[in-house]
Amino acid sequence: MVHGHGLNAPGQREDPGVTVIMAGIGVAIMGVALIVLVLRMLLALAVARDVEAAQMQDELDEVI
Repeated sequence: MVHGHGLNAPGQREDPGVTVIMAGIGVAIMGVALIVLVLRMLLALAVARDVEAAQMQDELDEVI
């Protein structure tokens, strides 16, 4: 099996499935990166809201 036809003749690759798999992996990585980015943005929003809520609670405590 170790003939190396793919290395010698990239134009005549026997197994186009490898290219499809590599492309799929690339798309999957991009998808995961996008999800991580969105989750980080949501986390930052949640933290900002939490800080805001804590400040409001402090102001209420001062009034009472």
